[in-house]
Amino acid sequence: MGRLYYDKNCSFCCRIAQLGQEVFSSASVEWVPADFSDLKALPLPVNAIIYEEGGKCWVKTEAIRLFLHRAGHPFLAALLSAIPLRWRDRIYDWIAKHRFCFSARINPSQTADGALYCAVPSSRADAKSDP
Repeated sequence: MGRLYYDKNCSFCCRIAQLGQEVFSSASVEWVPADFSDLKALPLPVNAIIYEEGGKCWVKTEAIRLFLHRAGHPFLAALLSAIPLRWRDRIYDWIAKHRFCFSARINPSQTADGALYCAVPSSRADAKSDP
């Protein structure tokens, strides 16, 4: 059985995981909410989605591609494979970099004058291993 690790402290990541569990439910994949503030506790010390199976790990879009295949959606995995890995991971990195802005649209923060902004938690703002 494979294990898919996602950031339990990121509301965007949790929303995507919740949607993924509803749409791509599979007994062959376990969803693991992980604390990405302690990278040493993860199978790989990276700040990205991780798919682990049989002692091997994949990250970013390769993790998503392998997960889709194992969850019974080889066609979606093949579609993802049609895009060069370098491009896929650049898109992944862009989304990861802006995930708190996407979360802000879900749960927006406001300044004193009522303007909406993207709130990056302080523990994330100082992270050196930003995706």
